[in-house]
Amino acid sequence: MLMRKIFILLIFVFFLTGIKGQNNVTVSDYCPGISRDFSTSFGTLAPGVTFTWTVAAATNVKNHTPQSTASPTVTQNIGLTNPASPGVLALRVTASDAKIYNLTINIQALPYINNKNAWSTYANGCG
Repeated sequence: MLMRKIFILLIFVFFLTGIKGQNNVTVSDYCPGISRDFSTSFGTLAPGVTFTWTVAAATNVKNHTPQSTASPTVTQNIGLTNPASPGVLALRVTASDAKIYNLTINIQALPYINNKNAWSTYANGCG
């Protein structure tokens, strides 16, 4: 019985350690069609750190790619499937220093005129 309790405690500790090592990062100022290095959003990094990443989720986005070989940057040039609506891209980034970043990129919509008869000069989104 004691061994079972110790085993459960060890599993719990390893589980908490894994969660603690992950960093959630959100980028909300991205305009589609612009190549950008998102690793600059991770704060101060160790010299020579490299990254690999997978796509965790994608809504209304195109041109996003996973990276299975080490790269010194996390660069994407994301487009929108429907440019009039915003999109979201979630990446799980693993750094060579064993840190994990859950990167959420909110892609702004491109401005458009939906009612040309009553349009004004005010527009939302990028541009």
